[in-house]
Amino acid sequence: MQVRELVTKIGFKVDQNKLKKAEAGFHRLTMSAGSLTSKFTALGAVAGGALAVVAASLASVYAAGNALFSITKNFADMGDNAIKTAQQVGVNVESFQKLSYAADLAGASQEDLSNGLRFLSKTLVDATEGGKEAAEAFAKLGIDPKKHLEDTEELLYVIADQYQVMSDGAKKTDISNALMSRSGSKLIPFFNQGSKAIKEAMKEADLFGLIIREKAARQAEEFNDNLSRMGSIVLGIKNSIGSALLPVFAAIADSMVEWYKQNAKFIRSGIDRFFEKIVPILATIGQSISSIFGGEGKDYCRSF
Repeated sequence: MQVRELVTKIGFKVDQNKLKKAEAGFHRLTMSAGSLTSKFTALGAVAGGALAVVAASLASVYAAGNALFSITKNFADMGDNAIKTAQQVGVNVESFQKLSYAADLAGASQEDLSNGLRFLSKTLVDATEGGKEAAEAFAKLGIDPKKHLEDTEELLYVIADQYQVMSDGAKKTDISNALMSRSGSKLIPFFNQGSKAIKEAMKEADLFGLIIREKAARQAEEFNDNLSRMGSIVLGIKNSIGSALLPVFAAIADSMVEWYKQNAKFIRSGIDRFFEKIVPILATIGQSISSIFGGEGKDYCRSF
C-alpha cells in the first residue's frame, strides 16, 4: 500500500509536497531492503558453496590419509611378521622372505616353511646331542649335522641338493617327516628343485621388490609395538577415569537401591492400583474391538 493511499484512508490532511517526499523515501527504503536481501542471498549461496568445497576437500584428505595409513600398516604388519618369524626359525629376515617366495612357487605356504624350519632346528640340535632318530634321518641323506649347526640356510641348500637326486617315494617322505614333522612332506616339492633353482627364485623375489630390508623390518616392528603402546595408553586413561568415577556411580547406585527398599511397598501398591483401574478399561476396549470384528462387524459388512 502506498503512503498516499494509507493517509487518504485514515483521513489525515497533510502537505502534498511533504507527502511526495515521504513516498519517495519509502520507495528508496523498499528498494534498498530488496537489494540488501539479494546480496545476503547471494552471499549465503557463495558461503554454502565454499563450505561444500571445504567439506569435499576434507573428505578427500581423510580418504587419502586413511588409504596411506592402510598401506603403511599392511607393510608394517608384513615386516613385523617377517622379522619375528625369521628370528624364531634361525634365518635372517631377508633370506626368510626370499625362501618363502621360493616355497610359494613350489606350492608350500610361508607357514609350512616356518613350521618346517622350526622343527628342522630342533632335529638338528637333537642329532648333535645324541638323538638317535634325528641322527639317522641326517645320515640317510649323507649329511653331518655338526657342520650345519650355525647355518640353517646353508643346511636347506644341502638338503635340497640331496632331494634333487633322490627318487620320490616312501623313503623321502619318511625322511622329510623325521626332519621337519608334518610340514616335511609339504616341503618336498620345494626341496626337489635343488639349491640352484631355489636361489634363482630368491633372486627373482628381490628383483620384483618383494623383500623388506632388515632395517625397514625393524622399523615396522617398532611401529607396531608403538601402536600397541598407544592402545595401552588409551586403556590406562580409561582405567583412570573409571577408577575416579566408580565411587560416584557406586554411591548413586547404592542410593537408588536404598530408596527403592524404603519405598518398595508404596511403589508396588501404586502399581497394583494403576492396574486395578487400567485393566477394566483395557477389557472394555477389547470387547469393543471384538464386537467390531466379531458378529456385529460381519453384519456391518453385509450392509454394503
